[in-house]
Amino acid sequence: MFVVCGCQQSGPRTKPPPPEQVTRGAAARAAQKIQALPYLSTAPVDPVEQKKVGVTTHLKGGAGPGLTVYCSEEADEVNWIDLSGKVRHRIKVPGATCKLVEPTGRAGLLILGDGILTRVDTLGKELWRQGQKYDPGRAGRQLSFHHDLGLNKKGQILALTNNNRLVPYKGVKIPIRDDEITVLTRGGKRLRSYSLYDVFKGLIKPERLDRIHEQVTQEGLQAVGWGDVTDVLHVNTLEVMRGAT
Repeated sequence: MFVVCGCQQSGPRTKPPPPEQVTRGAAARAAQKIQALPYLSTAPVDPVEQKKVGVTTHLKGGAGPGLTVYCSEEADEVNWIDLSGKVRHRIKVPGATCKLVEPTGRAGLLILGDGILTRVDTLGKELWRQGQKYDPGRAGRQLSFHHDLGLNKKGQILALTNNNRLVPYKGVKIPIRDDEITVLTRGGKRLRSYSLYDVFKGLIKPERLDRIHEQVTQEGLQAVGWGDVTDVLHVNTLEVMRGAT
C-alpha cells in the first residue's frame, strides 16, 4: 500500500485551517505537519548572506543527531554533513543530476534527477542507471522518473513516472499526462506500473476535463504538457506505508 499526494495547477490555492480550528489530538498534529511542509522552491540570496558558509542557524535540540545527506541540481555530488555543517563524506556521481537522494542502507543511494534514476554504492560507484528525460510530445508510457520514490519491505523501488495517454471523454479521446507508480527490482528492472488516473479519475473536477475537451474539439489540441491543463493530477509525493509488500 502507498499514499500519494498531488497539487492541482488550476484554481485558487486555499490555506489549510489552523490546527485549533480542526480538532485536538492526532488530527491537529497532522494539520501542523502539513502546514510545516510547503512546496519547496528557491529564492535569491541576500547580498549580506552570500558570504556565510556552513550552518548559519542552529536551534539546539530542534535537530536530531546524526548526519544529513543532501544533493544539489548544480553539482554531480552527494554530501553527508554533521550538525555543525562540516562535510563528513562526499561522493561524485558524474553525469547524474540530483533532485532527490534516498539512502538505502548497505545498498547505497538512489539518486533521482531530470527523469533519470541512478543507483550508486556509498563510495559513488554507479551500479545502474534507468530512465529518460520527460518528453511532453511523445505519446505513451515513458520511464521518466519525477519528484519522489520509496522502498517496500522486499527492497523493491516504487517511483513516480509519466504516461502521456489518450482517455475517452464525451465521445472523443482527450490527451492527459498520467502519473504512474512504477515498481522496479533492486537491480533497476521495471516490473509493472500502476495508473493513478485510473484510481483517482472520479475525483478530477469535470470542469478540468471539459477544458481539455474544448481545446481538443475547437483548437485541435493533441499533445500534453507539464503543468498545463492536461496535467490533471500532478502528483509530487509518494509514501510507502509501513508493512507494505
